[in-house]
Amino acid sequence: MPPTDSHPLLLAVTGRPVLHSLSPAIMNAAMRAKGVPGTYTRLAADTAQEALDVVRSLGIRGLNVTAPYKPDMLAGVDHVDPEAARIGGANTIVNDGGVLTGYNTDHTGVVGSFADRRLSLAGRRVVLLGAGGAARGAARGLVRAGAKVTIVNRTYEKAQELAATMGCAAMPYDEVEAQVRGADAVVSSLAPHLDVVQESWLRPGQIVFDANYKGASLYRLAKARGCTCLSGLDWLLNQAIPAFTAFTGQPCVRADMEPGLDGPRLDDRRPIALIGFMGAGKSTVARRLAAALHRHLVDMDDLIEQRAGKPIPKIFAEDGEATFRALETQALEDLADSTDLVISCGGGVVGSAANRQTLAQRTLCIWLYAAIETVVKRCAGTDRPLLAVADPTARARELFALRRPLYAEAAHLIVSTEHPDSHRAAEKIHEEIRQTFHR
Repeated sequence: MPPTDSHPLLLAVTGRPVLHSLSPAIMNAAMRAKGVPGTYTRLAADTAQEALDVVRSLGIRGLNVTAPYKPDMLAGVDHVDPEAARIGGANTIVNDGGVLTGYNTDHTGVVGSFADRRLSLAGRRVVLLGAGGAARGAARGLVRAGAKVTIVNRTYEKAQELAATMGCAAMPYDEVEAQVRGADAVVSSLAPHLDVVQESWLRPGQIVFDANYKGASLYRLAKARGCTCLSGLDWLLNQAIPAFTAFTGQPCVRADMEPGLDGPRLDDRRPIALIGFMGAGKSTVARRLAAALHRHLVDMDDLIEQRAGKPIPKIFAEDGEATFRALETQALEDLADSTDLVISCGGGVVGSAANRQTLAQRTLCIWLYAAIETVVKRCAGTDRPLLAVADPTARARELFALRRPLYAEAAHLIVSTEHPDSHRAAEKIHEEIRQTFHR
């Protein structure tokens, strides 16, 4: 379904970890440039299948995929594009009314990055470091562009398997120095903490392409050596261009996305705010997360009741919802500059544009999501003013349809709480924070 003002797109990126991803920055910039209504955010998941389950349940139109889930996506989608099948992994999932198709745009990202710099690949000797998901896309693109590719990987068998699939060469890991020294171009798909290449192996003018944009040590070495350098940001932007078109039906160019890279980056000095529909587990997860991070816990509903001197149902009954929302906005404003908090927000906090701006710009905002059937079951027998109707499930669906794009607008990360163990959701958030900010 194409996006409209009443049906904005919901897009996301998943991986483990994923909180560091800059895909939301560039994709949201492109959506603004093209006038596409909707939001692009991040989805934390323990497995590729969990991510796909959320895509279907939440109605996410498009999903980008990073390590380590690209290969596993092929088993969970309904259709696989031939290029993704050849590469052996999908980094782009398109959801057409619950029917999921897996594509791979990594090969486009690599070739497009060389093309941006007017660097021909035809006939060049290229050494590709690594044989994982990103390397598979890179190998496909490099070989198709006419490069003479040699794959070097710590596990030689994986390099051989990939080389046989892509129609190129493989060499054992103990040949890495010789291969790097003799190459016209070095393309690394290795994790940022794997410092394989030494500066002395490189030479001025040699092309070096480091796929990582977080902690890219090879890129820094190559710059110091006078190499012609391509960065992980080049790859990120060029693989995102065809994905954007697949999601939205509209073409875009790098210039549409690049302004997003100039925006502020997330950091862990913000308070952590948990948002989501009633029954999603915000209070329980917030309590566990605060304990794990040694932060103070604030439940906004409790704070509002303390300030008003009466319980929330009584505020609704005696003063009306507008009064409650004003108290909610003031409470969030008062808490947003405290760095050592985990804040459990009320389900309707996102109804205010000012609140959404506060959450997005001044907190690390986590959207806890569970299916409507799950949250209605959890709320049964509780005192929820907004569900005090004859058909609470229908009312919940109506409310969630209104709030869904608002949660997306505010959130930096979606975490499923469908699993009954709330401890795992808190652990997942803790892992994302630790791996993004504390490595």
